[in-house]
Amino acid sequence: MKVSKLLVKYFGLVPNENGVFSPRSSFLSDGLFRFTQPIYLNDQGSESKLYPYYNEYSPADLEWAKQQFIKDGGSIKSEKDEKFIKDLYLSRAPDDRYGDIFPHLVQTQLGFSSLDDFDKEQLQIKVTRLNSDIIENISAKLGVFSLCKSMVNELMWTHYASEGRGIAIAFNQEHQFFKKAIISDISYKDSDRASITYYKGAWRLNGLPVKDWQSIDKGINCEEIIHKLLFSKDSKWCYEDEIRVVSLLEQCEFKRGNIIEYSNNLSGKRISHHEINLKKIPFDAFDSLVFGKNINPVHKSAITNKVVSNPLLSHLKLKTVEYDVFGDLDVTDI
Repeated sequence: MKVSKLLVKYFGLVPNENGVFSPRSSFLSDGLFRFTQPIYLNDQGSESKLYPYYNEYSPADLEWAKQQFIKDGGSIKSEKDEKFIKDLYLSRAPDDRYGDIFPHLVQTQLGFSSLDDFDKEQLQIKVTRLNSDIIENISAKLGVFSLCKSMVNELMWTHYASEGRGIAIAFNQEHQFFKKAIISDISYKDSDRASITYYKGAWRLNGLPVKDWQSIDKGINCEEIIHKLLFSKDSKWCYEDEIRVVSLLEQCEFKRGNIIEYSNNLSGKRISHHEINLKKIPFDAFDSLVFGKNINPVHKSAITNKVVSNPLLSHLKLKTVEYDVFGDLDVTDI
């Protein structure tokens, strides 16, 4: 018997119009789920942003240098070869700048004690502005549905399901909805993140050298960069064990909330989008509904009644999560 892979979405307590909190469960009636623009996701620090490297090389830079070496007929056999490659393809200094030759002019003309201080501030200003444009540009077009690959992820129950007082819905990954979707595991490796490098006057975008800062934005819209921005995160989020579904916002059936409009420096166009975009997932893609170990019995009864009242959910398995004797979470059928 083939066992289907499950994709799990955790839901915590939310207030109703009267301010009373209960687990989010409206999807059991309407099948609608929010596809969230990256600008609204929880990782505000690095979500869908280029990771900067200052006067050091990124993994993408080193990989580019290795590929160039192989293309030129070289063979990598040892760490000594890798150092040679780095020196040959990456460490060659750009043309000297006046600040390198006449450091005293940096103070008088730029107001900085060293060219290094000036460079670091310019990196922060430029990359902050660029990342702001990137995330807004992506958020005007794409929504993200974040899922977990486990029903018994204790930290997910704690952080996203209100310390076990919420619920989780598990989907069958083999359903046509997911087979047709843009879907991928999240990578938490630094080497898989889109990067931007500044090294003593020279810029690189995800390993590739660029002529100057003004040339950076020309490479942002390539498919590889967009994929890395959407499907990689900082390693501190690895506990989420995340897999993502990405959809065009225009394919979302329902839109709610305020319309946000802004001028985008990458495209030069004014872009607008709704704050909340909802996409319908077929009820037959639902596999299991899992109650948290600390759920209020009143909430549990109300949600069970909601499942029973929807004939399209007659196949839905009801489960509960509890600690076993070893202190691990375990799921059992109700």
